[in-house]
Amino acid sequence: MILTLSILALLSLIAVIVLLLIKKRRGAKIPMAVILVLGGMAFCVAAVVSFVYRGEDYEAYRELRWRPLDSQSIPALVAEGKTVFVDVTADWCLVCQANKANVLHREQIVRALAEPNIVLMRGDLSTPNPAVESYLRSQGVVGTPYNRVHGPAVPEGIMMPSVLTVNDLLKVLAHVQASQ
Repeated sequence: MILTLSILALLSLIAVIVLLLIKKRRGAKIPMAVILVLGGMAFCVAAVVSFVYRGEDYEAYRELRWRPLDSQSIPALVAEGKTVFVDVTADWCLVCQANKANVLHREQIVRALAEPNIVLMRGDLSTPNPAVESYLRSQGVVGTPYNRVHGPAVPEGIMMPSVLTVNDLLKVLAHVQASQ
């Protein structure tokens, strides 16, 4: 609905600009500054619409099925040829929320993580969780965010940087699956 209204506002601005240019050409005394200001407004609306609406399905991430973190099952899953993506997060962690918004909820990543050979495991530290805290200690990490990708080519896994990027995650997923 908002997208439709934004596009209608943009088209209305463009129509007004065209009408004013036609009237000015026919001799009406319309200041060029008015036309330029309306043109600037149209440009701003177009920029906002293109930024906000990238054509992605922003709800696709809801289809992902996360298992609770079970570090003991990771070696067996990898031995079966699976890729295991571990995400340790918390509701209070701002970087975790940014990673979700900028990477993990992006449609391209959701499609990659939804592949049948990928197992998603999430450790949630929104409230104290001794099992997840123990896992982090075993990895030599003290807090969130923490992401690690295990696969047939790299069974021990690759730790991701705290701030995820789409390209980095796609490269690591491809690398750990290389032997498939």
